[in-house]
Amino acid sequence: MDDPFKYYGADMAGFVMTLISLHLLGSRKRNGFLIGAVSSVAWGAFSIMAESPATLIANVVFCGMNLRGFWKWTPAPQV
Repeated sequence: MDDPFKYYGADMAGFVMTLISLHLLGSRKRNGFLIGAVSSVAWGAFSIMAESPATLIANVVFCGMNLRGFWKWTPAPQV
């Protein structure tokens, strides 16, 4: 907790974009997947700086899942 900018804000950017992504997906907005993919890139940058291979692998998978969700998105049927 000595230096809040130790990871150049990548952790904070990932955190904020993850929250925005979850909000958008909860509101059934397709763009939530794109924001989620970008948040995975930010978390990936953080994991490289923190030297955490498991976190990097997880975020590569999460990024792929978000991109797949974006491509597979179909609008909800109108009631």
